[in-house]
Amino acid sequence: MLETNDSKNSRELFDKINIKLQIIQEPLINFEDQIKQLAKEHYKIIEIIKDKYEGFREIIEDNTKIK
Repeated sequence: MLETNDSKNSRELFDKINIKLQIIQEPLINFEDQIKQLAKEHYKIIEIIKDKYEGFREIIEDNTKIK
């Protein structure tokens, strides 16, 4: 099938738009991955703090019990 000048121009325009969308989309995907990684790290930090708090809480409760 022979390609007309209009269809060739349309295809080239579509390709240019597609490339620009990929350029815009890639940083967004990377940003989303970074947010997910930060959320995982944040969760780990909260778990560590929670464990430390529970340890301190047990020590305080043990030392404040009436003997």
